[in-house]
Formats: sequence, structure tokens, C-alpha cells
Amino acid sequence: RICFIDPIYNTDKGVKENRNEIEKLHEEVTACTNCDQQVPVPLTKTELSEFYDESRNRIFKAFKISLWKQFDSGLLPKPALRFLSDACDQTLDIPDKFIELTDIEYTWKIGRV
Repeated sequence: RICFIDPIYNTDKGVKENRNEIEKLHEEVTACTNCDQQVPVPLTKTELSEFYDESRNRIFKAFKISLWKQFDSGLLPKPALRFLSDACDQTLDIPDKFIELTDIEYTWKIGRV
């Protein structure tokens, strides 16, 4: 048997499409909270790209911290910790990449007996 886990995030869009949506925010306007006047979003595309990269790094850092806490609590065995931590490090080296379910699902499939 193979266990199927429903993805909780929208995986229909690619990472580049999501990044393009974030960068489109620069071209949009927002309403002033005091006077409801339309004002442009004050971030440049470069700043948005930097924020995107920084948030990606923070997500992986939080994930690795979570892995270590699970390991310390006895919920995660050492080989799984090593595998997932290495997957984080390798994925961080590739721009705009996140760990996909398909990248790691082979590790929990049970072979034929």
C-alpha cells in the first residue's frame, strides 16, 4: 500500500508563476488607510525578489529547526533527520526551488515482499 497525502498548498502553479504574481504587486496600487486614495506600492521588483528569496531562506531555516526539535523529542529518527536536512541544504542551492513531495516520496514507499 502507498499512503497518499493531500497537498495543503496550491501546487498547480509553478514556483515561477507564484514569483511572477508576487512581482506583479509592484505594478498594482493600494488604498491609503487614512484617505482611501490610490497610491502605488512602494517596493521595486528587485526588493520584492529579495523579499521572496529571504522568505524562502526563512522557511527552510524554520523547517530545519522543526526537524531538530522533532529529533530531540524522539519523533524523528536520525536517518530521516539527516536525509531531510540534506534535502533542505541541496534545495537552498537551487534558486526558486522548494522541496516537492515527489522529491522525497520514494523514501517511504514499501517495496514488494
